[in-house]
Amino acid sequence: MLPYVGMACVLVLVWIAIALIKAPIQESVESSVEDVKLGASLKRLAANKHYRFGVLAQFFNVGAQTCVWTFTIQYAMTAMGGNEVSGGEILQYSMIVFLISRFVMTWAMQYLYPARLLMIMSLIAMALCIFMTQSPNLAGVIALVSISACLSLMFPTIYGIALEGLGDDTKLGAAGLVMAILGGAIMPLFQAAIIDSAGVVVSYVVPAICFLLVGGYGYFDMRAKKGCADGKSEVGAEALKDMEMGIAK
Repeated sequence: MLPYVGMACVLVLVWIAIALIKAPIQESVESSVEDVKLGASLKRLAANKHYRFGVLAQFFNVGAQTCVWTFTIQYAMTAMGGNEVSGGEILQYSMIVFLISRFVMTWAMQYLYPARLLMIMSLIAMALCIFMTQSPNLAGVIALVSISACLSLMFPTIYGIALEGLGDDTKLGAAGLVMAILGGAIMPLFQAAIIDSAGVVVSYVVPAICFLLVGGYGYFDMRAKKGCADGKSEVGAEALKDMEMGIAK
C-alpha cells in the first residue's frame, strides 16, 4: 500500500499547486487559432486511413503483449506442473529474450523493410500462440518465451510507420498512438473470460487474433507503399512519353 499512498499524496500536492498558482491568461484570439488548428488536425488524422489503422494496430499490439505476459505464469504452471516461482522464472526468461531481440531486430531492419519485418514477426507470433494451444508442455512454454522475440520490434515499428508523412499533424498523431496502449487494459479481459470458461491454454487464441491484425497492418503498409511507387512510375512513364513526342514534333 505504501507506494500507492505515496503517489496519491504527490498527486494531491500537485493539484493544490495547480489551484494556488495563477496561470497566465492567453488572449482569446490565440486560443481560438489554436482551437482551429487542433480541429483541422483531428479531421486530417481521422481521414487518414494509414494512421487510423496504425492506431488500431498499436491497440492490438499492446493488448497482445499484455495478454502474453500477464498469463505467462499460469500457462507455465499448467503446462509444466510447476508453481508460481518456476512460472516467474519463465517470465524473466521472456524479458531477457525481449531485450536481446530488440537489438537483433534493429540490425535486421537494415536489410528488411520495417513493415515487412513487422508482418513476418506478427505471423510467427500468431503461429506460436496457436502451437501453444495444441502443445501445453515444455515445447509450448518455449514457444511462449519465443513470442517475446517477436514482440520486441512491434511497438516502435508501428509507431514509426503510422506517423510517417503526417507533417504538422505528427505531434497530435503521436499522442493518439500513445493512447492506443488502452488495448493493454481491454484485451486481457477477453482472455481472462476464456480462462474462466475453457482454461489458460485455450485463452491464447486472443493474442493470436491480435497478432494477426498487427500483421495485417504491416501488409497494408507494404501494399500502400507499392501502390505509391507504381503510381510514380506510371506518371514518370507518361512524362517521358510526352517529352519524346515533343522532341519528335
